[in-house]
Amino acid sequence: MTTLPLKPFYFIRHGETDWNKRNIIMGSIDIPLNDYGIDQARRAAMIIQEEAFWHHHF
Repeated sequence: MTTLPLKPFYFIRHGETDWNKRNIIMGSIDIPLNDYGIDQARRAAMIIQEEAFWHHHF
């Protein structure tokens, strides 16, 4: 049996929006990030900036 090598897996979602904060869930409308969500995105970018990976966007 062949074993596949273990590789890191990164799953990154969008940051917080005002709608998320109010528990309004909409998958088909592009709601802008709030200030906290922008901060989350910036911190995520800092964490992954040194990683070499390909991405898949749905």
